[in-house]
Amino acid sequence: MLFEDIFPASFWLDVFKALLGTLIGAGLAFWFALRKDYLTKRAERKAAGNYAVLTLLRQTDDYLRTKAVIEAFRDELLKHQPKSPLWMLIKPMHLNYSDNLKFDLDSLVFLLEHKEGASVLEKLLSADRKYHDFFSLLVTHAGASEEGQRKLSDGKVDPRQGVNIAELEKVMGFQLVAKIESLVRGIFNHFDRTDATFNEACEELPKVLRAIFGKKGVIRIQLPDAATLRAQAAKSFPEFD
Repeated sequence: MLFEDIFPASFWLDVFKALLGTLIGAGLAFWFALRKDYLTKRAERKAAGNYAVLTLLRQTDDYLRTKAVIEAFRDELLKHQPKSPLWMLIKPMHLNYSDNLKFDLDSLVFLLEHKEGASVLEKLLSADRKYHDFFSLLVTHAGASEEGQRKLSDGKVDPRQGVNIAELEKVMGFQLVAKIESLVRGIFNHFDRTDATFNEACEELPKVLRAIFGKKGVIRIQLPDAATLRAQAAKSFPEFD
């Protein structure tokens, strides 16, 4: 019996077509799986990048608004009491500060795959560190300043009644005055360096994200105007009206 009698002439062509169809089907399935994984990962990275933008925006906004209040109070105080000592230039502040407001660095590792990614991560780390250092100083200052106010209250001394500075400092005590002065100096020293850090981070992070993902869907950063913030803050001190 001949081979042709067992298998039709088109047998090998049919086998080839079946194998080719299987290979193409498997190849397409593999390609679609890779494509789906790529799109999923891209979407997750884009979301992580936008979350970092929101975190940076929140930190920058908190910092700028708090700075505006501090500077406005200092300017108003010195306008009315130009001989005020350093320890009086910042009043204790009740802050809406969250110690948990931090960047999720694990989700931003993908930035290292891009040219400016390492630089951006470094700027985010610097901004994060300065944000928490700044507000930590303010929290410590608020405690020390409130302690000074309690001492003045216990001593029946009211700074608004024209009491001389030496008497105020005597009631508060040298150690506490020195501590508050050191904290105030540290807070003011933060301003120039921290401004530059936030400005650079706010400029570079969205720029890199747009280079990676395109402009569509990447959150833009619009910072409040510093002069406007300070003018608004100046209206919030009734003691100078």
